[in-house]
Amino acid sequence: MSRRKPEEPGTVFNNWKIIRYSHAIEKRFYTVECTECGKQKTIRIDYIKKIPHKHRVKKPKPVIDNSNKILNHTIITGKVFGHLTVERLESIRFTETNRKYFYYICRCECGNKKIMATNNLGRKNINCGCLNKKYGSPRIHGDSDSDEHLTWRRMVEMCYNQLGSHYQYYGKKGITVDRRWLGEAGYVNFLEDMGRKPQFRSCLRRRNRKLGFSKENCYWSHWKAGRRKKDHEWLNGQENRSIK
Repeated sequence: MSRRKPEEPGTVFNNWKIIRYSHAIEKRFYTVECTECGKQKTIRIDYIKKIPHKHRVKKPKPVIDNSNKILNHTIITGKVFGHLTVERLESIRFTETNRKYFYYICRCECGNKKIMATNNLGRKNINCGCLNKKYGSPRIHGDSDSDEHLTWRRMVEMCYNQLGSHYQYYGKKGITVDRRWLGEAGYVNFLEDMGRKPQFRSCLRRRNRKLGFSKENCYWSHWKAGRRKKDHEWLNGQENRSIK
């Protein structure tokens, strides 16, 4: 079997000029250079002889002079959203994922100014916060970040949330929470009856394990006592400690 004779460097086919052959497999692949643009490429000799190099010219993008658009975003100056009227663009902010957010300076009907993002302007009855002061804020107690509120929330969850991990120890066995400690004012009544934690790691415990959670059956105690007795009566308000 006779081997194919390699092409000599400098030979020109169409607009390809052979520089050298790159692979020794039957002398098929060569490194070539375009005689017009100088681009180098490694291709087979069959394509060099048949197909010339096509020069792709990128068409310039048309320049659109539209002062009402910035970065494909339509300026909403002068529009009214709820009680807010958009005055001007304040800034364009980017997140870590390179997502753009447009912030506008808005004027409320009461006269106050507030910086709002465009994704928040579509809310119903949007305002600067003056309506919450006028008609009352939806916050009831303002103590949702405390350890006592976390203890109360876990207590209700373990007794009534069937998907909870501790429901089998409480709600499934018929353990309930006093009606005074349930509902919108449940936490306020719970805090009024039990008070604040006496210590940082105090936990909620029941005196009688067969009865539910109520003012007469609950008290604050140190969490180590519950570990010694190995029961499931403990409710600790710390996020980093699981309920046993």
